Amino acid sequence: MVNIGAITTAVSGSVGVLKEIGSIAKRAGNREINEHLLDLQQRIIEVQGLLTELISENETLRRRIAELENAAKTEGELKFEESAYWMVRDGKRFDGPLCPNCWDDKRKSVHLTPNESRGLYYCGVCKSGPFIIGEDKRASIAFVSSGPSKFNEVL
Repeated sequence: MVNIGAITTAVSGSVGVLKEIGSIAKRAGNREINEHLLDLQQRIIEVQGLLTELISENETLRRRIAELENAAKTEGELKFEESAYWMVRDGKRFDGPLCPNCWDDKRKSVHLTPNESRGLYYCGVCKSGPFIIGEDKRASIAFVSSGPSKFNEVL
C-alpha cells in the first residue's frame, strides 16, 4: 500500500530544498536558474494541492468500502419473514424485526418499533408501517383496517 504520509512529507521537504537552492541562486546572481526554481516550486505546490485532494478522496472511498463490506456482511445474515427482515445465525433469529424499506432502499438496518397494539410495528426512520408481525395477526389486521395509517398518529 502506498504511504501517502511519506509522499506528503517528501513533497513538503522538496519545497524547502527548492527555497534553499533559490536563495543560493539569488545570491550567486543567476536569474535564469532562479526563475526555473520558482516555476518548479510552484509546480510542487500544485502537486501538494492535488495530493491533499487525493488524501480526502481516499478517506471517502475507505469509508464507503467499509460501509459496503458491513452491508454485505449484514445481508448475509438477513432473512425476510413476516413482512420484515431478521438477523439469523445458525437458523435462529437473534435480532429484529428490521425495516424492509430502509434496508431495501438504503441498506440501513433499522429496528421496527412496536405499537401499543400487539403485532403492529412501525419504522421511526422512514415512517412506514404498519408491519404485522407475530402470532396475534387477526387482532392486528382488525386494528389496521379500522385505525390510522401514519406512524405518528398511531403512537
